[in-house]
Amino acid sequence: MIKDDIAISTAAFCLWDIGPVRKLKICEDLGFTRIVIAFSTMKMLKQFARSPDLCKKLSHFDHVMIHAPWCGITYKDNKMTKEVFKNLEKIGTMACVEAVIFHFDCISDWSCFKNLTMAYYVKNPNHAKWENFNQAIIDHDLKSVLDINKAIRFENYIDYYLSDYSKEVKAIHVSGFVDDLGRMPIVESGQIEVLEKVKSIKAPIVIEGLFSPGDFQGIRDEIKVIQESMAG
Repeated sequence: MIKDDIAISTAAFCLWDIGPVRKLKICEDLGFTRIVIAFSTMKMLKQFARSPDLCKKLSHFDHVMIHAPWCGITYKDNKMTKEVFKNLEKIGTMACVEAVIFHFDCISDWSCFKNLTMAYYVKNPNHAKWENFNQAIIDHDLKSVLDINKAIRFENYIDYYLSDYSKEVKAIHVSGFVDDLGRMPIVESGQIEVLEKVKSIKAPIVIEGLFSPGDFQGIRDEIKVIQESMAG
């Protein structure tokens, strides 16, 4: 049985040639009660928002977050940002969404968020420096999502992050990474020890590594390792 504090992101299925209906069904069949719906592009977000049937399927889960688009978009006071917010809120009228996750690297003007009525969290950066992210947390009183992979690969600032902001972390995204191979399940990268750093954080764990198409056993192995590591 999957613990209630373990979720999966639909970004884990990026390599699978399947649509959103199938992704949601897989998550449900595997026993997840938490889910993150990841829309890498505006197109994916719009398609979902235009489908009441898809939005209603989110009721199968007890906890839902949305990962806002991060490909080819900069969040500021512009038409595209307003379009993203409109579609996010449209989904929010048809489904119970706890919060929206935004990539820090995609944000250039924080004032645009005054137009978003939904709760939102900010995910630590790929490329921006830790000091910039740290200052933004202070300046804007941000609640954040900790991506372990990024916090270790880029500047290795995870200890600073957890020391100052562990109580503000709302979710922990877990994946492994091997140079030249990219993002992968943590059991494949062999970086299981990093889970020790977040054992005491009271926030759901989100599985986000890229699984090979049809690798259901790999997902089950990832669940098992995370449950054992967080409980041990």
